[in-house]
Amino acid sequence: MYACYIAYELGRIFLYKDENSMAPLYLSFLPFIVFQLLLRDAHIIFTLAWFTSLMTNNLQIGITTLRYHVIAACVLFIVIYSCLVNFVAYVFASDEYDQTFVLARNIIYREQVPCSTVTNEDTFRNLTATICQLGYSAEITPPEEITYIVGIILITVCFLSLEEFINAYAMNILHRSRKVHSMEQQNEQLKNKLHVVKKDVNLDLDSPITKVIKSIKSLQDTYSLDVDVMESLDYVIQILSSNQLFMPNLDMGGEAMDSDVKTWLTSMIAHHKTDSGSLEKKFGFASLDDFMKPLTGQTHIPKALHGHELKISELLETIDQWDFDLFELERLTNGAPLYYLAMAAFQKHGFIEKFNLDEHVVRTFFRTIESKYRPLSYHSALHAADVLHAMHFFLSSLGVRDKFKEDEIFAGIIAAAIHDVDHPGYTNAYLITSSNPLALRYNDIAVLESHHCATAFELMAANPACNILGKLPADKLKTIRGHIVSMVLATDMSNHFEFIAKFKIKAGGGGGGGQNGGGLDFDDVKDRQLTLNIFIKCGDISNAAKSLPVCKKWAYKIMEEFFKQGDEEKKNGYPVSMFMDRKTTFIPKCQVGFVDYIVIPLYEALDAFLHSQNHDFIAISNLVSNRDYWKAQPVTTEIISK
Repeated sequence: MYACYIAYELGRIFLYKDENSMAPLYLSFLPFIVFQLLLRDAHIIFTLAWFTSLMTNNLQIGITTLRYHVIAACVLFIVIYSCLVNFVAYVFASDEYDQTFVLARNIIYREQVPCSTVTNEDTFRNLTATICQLGYSAEITPPEEITYIVGIILITVCFLSLEEFINAYAMNILHRSRKVHSMEQQNEQLKNKLHVVKKDVNLDLDSPITKVIKSIKSLQDTYSLDVDVMESLDYVIQILSSNQLFMPNLDMGGEAMDSDVKTWLTSMIAHHKTDSGSLEKKFGFASLDDFMKPLTGQTHIPKALHGHELKISELLETIDQWDFDLFELERLTNGAPLYYLAMAAFQKHGFIEKFNLDEHVVRTFFRTIESKYRPLSYHSALHAADVLHAMHFFLSSLGVRDKFKEDEIFAGIIAAAIHDVDHPGYTNAYLITSSNPLALRYNDIAVLESHHCATAFELMAANPACNILGKLPADKLKTIRGHIVSMVLATDMSNHFEFIAKFKIKAGGGGGGGQNGGGLDFDDVKDRQLTLNIFIKCGDISNAAKSLPVCKKWAYKIMEEFFKQGDEEKKNGYPVSMFMDRKTTFIPKCQVGFVDYIVIPLYEALDAFLHSQNHDFIAISNLVSNRDYWKAQPVTTEIISK
């Protein structure tokens, strides 16, 4: 019993230090030896049961060297067992009756039987005359023990195979467990990366408007709100769910808006559907080639009036001023204001050196672009020069130049120069209504703006001598082209109020960057592009924000172009568009509506941004004074027919 207790306690100590210790396996041989000596004749049954239970228990220990311990335990068992068998068989035995140990080689007398039953083969001794005691030699027989040991070896082999299977199964489970754990870690890392990406680029499966609508509906479901509040929230959801989120509601305000102005604005910002009918009947052109004939060939651009070079140079020194005299430049250059102004802007910004451009190619490009403007009263090269000057002014004189990259400023000047190239003198609405070939080509979407972009890039592609972008690397060319296209398409008036709304939301946040959750973030290319789009839009309608004499000149130019479209509409049997009938149009009413609902909202958004940058802009005061002038004009035949 002491041996068992000692083995048990020692085993606990080893397991305490190492839960995978194999010391208890070997310590269990101490009680085995004791029980083996005590059981003697029953030793085979005992050792078989002990060996089997020992191996079964120890096979559950998850260590990599278990195979070697199984073999070692088997060898140790056989050695100890053999020694004990020999010890019992040849060293000592116990007499059943006197309980004294004698040599195992001696005969041991045990059973008492009548002497008459004893045969000659039996070993016995006489206790009395009639009682004999039978004698036995040692109970250990070598063949039996050898067979038993061989059986133990075979059982060990079975246990080794079982151990191999258990080890392979355990390793497979361990491998799968590690793989699952690794996948869980990777999944967690991907979740963290996705969280970072969402935070960095505001990635979400739901659009912001969808999330706002869900939040409002959740608010309605969670709280018991007043009936008026619930109706107001329902109206908000209705507005947010509409497909004209950025369009102004011209029906609100009752009689505040003049009906003619309302009709004109509606026709300007609405997308028109194409009527069916032949192209020749509707517009007088049987094909796109017929319509494009005015573009074919290059119009001669006269040289500047002799002796005016110094005056031109002196005038161009003032291009950083908002009241730059563009009409004087047109006179001095003999009708080539775009070329001279563009070259002056390029010199101011140093684009030829910065982009390693060929000066001859640059000059040819602007001369070619100017030659492709048709001699219209408004959408001419003079208007392109006016927009280019405004874009230059916005980028140079308002303290925001350092917020843009050189590529973007370069693209802004080019976009302004080409933004109306080959303008036919008709509005998008008329081209769409009349099924003009251009409207069919561009699927009634930004028809003229798409045509202006395509025309400019086709000219560059067709003639390397005027390809101003030809020497740029492919990646820079792609970037600059993207900026140009975005700015030119932004001049489409059907998207006018959408741009205003987006810019107001951004600029209203403070204009200092997106770190605080609001304002224009000039580290974001999208915000820089939005600002450039606003700049070119402001330049496109800047005539109303100039001094009154200049404003009036431009107003009569655009009205003359409107009237020519009205004449064409009458000629082709179409309803005359609002403010395009020269016999009934009251120009001041058109100009007041134009300033109130088109120009002022855009320039107010720009002014809010400039105030956030601590800059004041004279254009706002010009707009107010010009509007007051037009509104004060009496209805007279002279003004109508001007």
